[in-house]
Amino acid sequence: MANLHDRWNHADAHQYLARVGRMPPTIICVACNGGIQGKESNPNLPETPEEIAESVRGAYEAGASMVHVHARQEEFPTRPAVTTERWLEVNAKIREACPLIIINDTTGGGPDMTNEERLQCLDARPEVASLNLTPDMSRFKIRARPAPLPDPRPEMIYDECLPFSYHQIKHFATEMKARGIKPELETYHPGGGWVIRFLIEEGLVEKPYWIQTVMGYQTSRQPTVDNVLQMIREFPEDTVWLTSGIGPHQLPMTTLATVLGGHVRVGLEDNVYYRRGERTFVGPDVLVSFGVDPAQIRKAASYRPWDAGGPPAFVLEIASERTYEKDLHVKPAVYLEVGVEEYWRFDPTGGEFFAFSPFLQGDRREGDALVPIEVGADGDGRLRGHS
Repeated sequence: MANLHDRWNHADAHQYLARVGRMPPTIICVACNGGIQGKESNPNLPETPEEIAESVRGAYEAGASMVHVHARQEEFPTRPAVTTERWLEVNAKIREACPLIIINDTTGGGPDMTNEERLQCLDARPEVASLNLTPDMSRFKIRARPAPLPDPRPEMIYDECLPFSYHQIKHFATEMKARGIKPELETYHPGGGWVIRFLIEEGLVEKPYWIQTVMGYQTSRQPTVDNVLQMIREFPEDTVWLTSGIGPHQLPMTTLATVLGGHVRVGLEDNVYYRRGERTFVGPDVLVSFGVDPAQIRKAASYRPWDAGGPPAFVLEIASERTYEKDLHVKPAVYLEVGVEEYWRFDPTGGEFFAFSPFLQGDRREGDALVPIEVGADGDGRLRGHS
């Protein structure tokens, strides 16, 4: 957690001016997946323990020092985990991939969970666990989840309220304290301040207080500069503050927190698009396109089909230990949705990563599906497929 000199009132003009040019390092917490949406909303959203660990590794290597995790059930990967065993599996894979990252497990979970199911993550030994301070109500549309994704479902309206009460919050905080876990106090609006004071008076949270403002959620405070300043102005002394912004408010809110010397939460739980319709980046190892605008590609310094004039006709991914699972299980849906005509995969180890032969595989778009391309050995034993 941050040092003593990092704790100050971020809304105090004099304290802010005294720190301009020498702000403390920013803590980046990556909320890698959330508990509601899955690959139907963004094919890059991790669901399995392996996918979660790989996603966290990318953020860790980019500078994240904390991860907020929602473990998912094995058979039903759109649903929150309800056993300590599943949480242990997820946390172990994260620690293996990111030895120094701080693990922040959710006790919010999802709808239709009992309190005891929400607390199963605590025995998986995270350093931090989230603690919702107010009821959590929202209503929004979730896209259809088509086969072959596991646990398919039609389009649905999510309309739920997670009814957190003083009694429940005290129980959760007591269980965290008994295990030496730091609560992340999540407040959606100024009313959460009452609960923070209650937990302090009960002796259930210790300094420094790790408090997150969740801005732009449907029943949270509106994401404006004035509202953020009002909320943090009322925080107790010895608070370390971070903020999250939901959807299009993510970048403005995290930028504001960084400017003020606070800390930030980012990731696919809070925002599945960089801009509406522009999903997180997937970079092929090799691509071939016809009839596109090279000037637009050079200008963007990346290949964006909506700017270039169309998707690649041909994509090749060369497997590595870090990427082969995505090459096999995630990227086919991404490239199908983008409009790629042929998607090829090559395992340079001769089959170690793909764990089956052939180690050269190709798929061709036919309608709304990718159909395998025949691959076979020539007279010299070399694998060949015809594009």
